[in-house]
Amino acid sequence: MHFISLGSDNFFSIFILKKNIKKLKKQVKTILAFINEKQLTDNLPTFFSDRLDLFRNWNKM
Repeated sequence: MHFISLGSDNFFSIFILKKNIKKLKKQVKTILAFINEKQLTDNLPTFFSDRLDLFRNWNKM
């Protein structure tokens, strides 16, 4: 059986690395959510312009 001995500096470095990876994952999730929201809002004017014409015609009846 082999044991890997980690000094306190190495253990602390791994701990910091894990913490930084968690922060990066959280930032990526936020950025992806923002991109998806932006794509959705870019498509909204087209979606609503079609419905707006229907609404205008409905009110004229």
